[in-house]
Amino acid sequence: MKKEEVIPFYGSEEKELFEIERRCMDRSGKVLEYLKKNLPYGKILDIGAGNGFTASHLNDDHRRLYAMEPSDGMKDLDQDLIWSKGVAQDIPFHSNYFDGVYSTWAYFLSGDPREDIGIAEALRVLKSGGKLIIINNYGEDEFCSYMNDDITAKASYYQEKGFDLDIIKSAFEFDNIQEAQKLMTHFFGIKCKDLLNLKYEYNISAYILEKL
Repeated sequence: MKKEEVIPFYGSEEKELFEIERRCMDRSGKVLEYLKKNLPYGKILDIGAGNGFTASHLNDDHRRLYAMEPSDGMKDLDQDLIWSKGVAQDIPFHSNYFDGVYSTWAYFLSGDPREDIGIAEALRVLKSGGKLIIINNYGEDEFCSYMNDDITAKASYYQEKGFDLDIIKSAFEFDNIQEAQKLMTHFFGIKCKDLLNLKYEYNISAYILEKL
């Protein structure tokens, strides 16, 4: 695995911050509800699984979750998941292996030149009739209004590739002001150090495509 194939992520080094993010992002669980509703039964691949939070909530009698993560520091091997090491551009599984594939805020940032390769790889390992779902920032909300750079996914990019778009209206919901300021300042800089809100409106894009 080449170093440039992996998009850097802070979670493996700053565990406390990542724990706040994971706990407070979409706290009502709307993304989990969406994935449970739309992913088929069978073998499911999580691309960029992180610590396995999402995959562990989808793993049940009907779905067997495969958690693919390039960073050893992110993996929680205590989770009852099938772990593998890999990147979206080079998925280490046979073609037509999975009934469903998804990624949550992990890799697919429209405009990155590696993205076409990642989508092609996801479709390669997906069976005919299987579904690919990509979860990312939609924008046009209170949370994303603090961004210095645009890190929202571009709907037109995915729609040109045949994806349908669903918008999930959710929120970041913090337990206390201290952790809210800590995470918001990490994401958006010093301008957020004096924020006093515990809840920030957050719109999430769900791009979904069925493989023909």
